[in-house]
Amino acid sequence: MNDMKNKTFAASVRCAIVGIGKGLRTEKNFKYYAVIAAVFLAADIAVGASSIQYCIYAVTTATVFAMEFMNTAVERLADRVAPEFDSLVADAKDIAAAAVLTTGIGFFVTQGIIIISKL
Repeated sequence: MNDMKNKTFAASVRCAIVGIGKGLRTEKNFKYYAVIAAVFLAADIAVGASSIQYCIYAVTTATVFAMEFMNTAVERLADRVAPEFDSLVADAKDIAAAAVLTTGIGFFVTQGIIIISKL
């Protein structure tokens, strides 16, 4: 089991970059999130968001992407461990999806507040 551990920080970063690539290539939701994030970034630029508002955008955007990566990891692991239907596995996948939805709602609310406050 320890053979699977990364030996160096650089190896850990490489694995993370590979994971980002796999997520972006294989999960259609990442493409939707990228478009939505770009639209809101353009809106933030158009309304003249402040530095702190750009920080809020960056944190909320990163959180949505991070939750989607975790959701994808949970789904793949769950499908591997229990390929047949299992109600507890289904619950785990639904709860992981809820994490994405919750952070997505937070993203939309904060971006809405930022944009509306600038109009």
